[in-house]
Amino acid sequence: MRRGIYKPAKEVHHIEELTPENIYRPEVSLNFSNLIALCKECHKARHKEHDKGRRYSFGKNGEIILR
Repeated sequence: MRRGIYKPAKEVHHIEELTPENIYRPEVSLNFSNLIALCKECHKARHKEHDKGRRYSFGKNGEIILR
């Protein structure tokens, strides 16, 4: 995130990341307290920080893709 530059939120980020084990738990996947709105650049940056070493990702339709 570049400080001092504000952009409208376009995406929603899960604070507790979705995993194959919790994706179907609404208290993780749909709970408003687990979601934050981010611009596309901030969301991408947030995932770069957290995705290191992850062995799976999610496809555009929400399907789990193993790496």
